[in-house]
Amino acid sequence: MRPAAAANLADPASPPPSPLERAFALARSGEYASVSEIRRRIREERLDWRQIEGPTLTRQLKRLCQESRPLAPTEEAA
Repeated sequence: MRPAAAANLADPASPPPSPLERAFALARSGEYASVSEIRRRIREERLDWRQIEGPTLTRQLKRLCQESRPLAPTEEAA
């Protein structure tokens, strides 16, 4: 998780992020491979996951997940 996202969740004085903000933070974290994993995490955090829908948003989050995930080692490197 990125420090800014972690700080926001850890600071009880700051308002919680919106489900949309949280979805983008999770996608950027590199910890999630798909939008369905992000939705599951948002549900676990008791945020309204239903705001995370629609083709454009899904495409944006999917792209962010792919760009943020560490590259898998290739067979040549093994």
